[in-house]
Amino acid sequence: MKLALFIFLLPLFGQAYPDFISYGYRTCITCHYNGQGGGALNDYGRAVWAGELTARTFTGSKTGDELGEESGFLGKTELPWYIRPGFKYRGLFLQTDVGSKNAVNRWINMQSDANLAVLLDKRQEKILVATYGYTPTPRRFSSTNEPKPSNWTSHEYYFRWLVEKKQYLYVGFMDKFYGLKHPDHTAFNRALIRNSQNDQTHGVAYQYLADNYDITAHLFLGNLSQDKDLRQAGFSTLYEYALEKNLTLGGTAMYLANDYLEQKVGAVISRLAFARGKSIFFEVGLKDEKNKTTSTSTLGYYGYMQGLIAVERGYNFLTTLQMYKAELNSSSAVQNRMSVGGLFFPYPRTEFRFELVNDRISAPENSSPDQWSLQAQVHLAL
Repeated sequence: MKLALFIFLLPLFGQAYPDFISYGYRTCITCHYNGQGGGALNDYGRAVWAGELTARTFTGSKTGDELGEESGFLGKTELPWYIRPGFKYRGLFLQTDVGSKNAVNRWINMQSDANLAVLLDKRQEKILVATYGYTPTPRRFSSTNEPKPSNWTSHEYYFRWLVEKKQYLYVGFMDKFYGLKHPDHTAFNRALIRNSQNDQTHGVAYQYLADNYDITAHLFLGNLSQDKDLRQAGFSTLYEYALEKNLTLGGTAMYLANDYLEQKVGAVISRLAFARGKSIFFEVGLKDEKNKTTSTSTLGYYGYMQGLIAVERGYNFLTTLQMYKAELNSSSAVQNRMSVGGLFFPYPRTEFRFELVNDRISAPENSSPDQWSLQAQVHLAL
């Protein structure tokens, strides 16, 4: 049971970091083709990763500009202007029951993805983006008769159109535009509200990026490859206002439903940069869910807060606090999770992350012993 819990908690990261407001990047579209982050990086995003965020430990005397020039898929070799391929691999070392005689070590190949952006014009007003990859079969299927999901799957495919200056239209299969798009798909503010690793949906989204605020509306039909009764159709919206250059405040909401459930969620979001490389962000929300089969409803809350402190270029201290209560007006258990560790970019196209994670489930009459896990991840990209 403990191992199953920790497998559920494994983080699978995308290339999106709200923390980078401390480097002056308030909007995700600066570095990503998708306005909410995640997925493929554009040329500028590749250059920022290599030239501004990567440590100088193993790059010799190369300047940031030189590293940025080498950040393309084939290094300095230029590809035709209309095509931008990419590839990423992620693997994770996991130790459960840290410090006990029952500790178990595992290496997990989490992700092998290929992505492709096809630019339909040189001004990049119209772009096609797709990501396709191999995902290992979840371990739980080794002890169940459930049909195993396909290992090869599409994570996104959409058309992005710059309709007017600062106005973007997205049509296709993509993540829901809700909340702060941080990398941990298994966090309480993603996995528990059905906006996680495999919760992409077909739909259309509109995004307006003004100088001081971002606003997005997303109308979705669910995953059309699923049976009709399982498709989670609905809509979401996101608004974020820059009170100052390094401080944002906003709100987000989402409604979705299928034949078996109805979910309403909403949250307050904020990001704050204290100095270059030092930031904190949080998302605090309510989740109202109705089980249509049993006609029962629950109203709960969740919270997520993360702080990033740059020790020196490429080496960062990372800490995260999370909490979740499924039923607000009851004596149900409260889940708390805390992690401390580091986020490192020691060399271009590489990321290392390690975290010591504590999970605690507490209830007025029954509390579980603390669970500890050690997670170390490597990310390689082209």
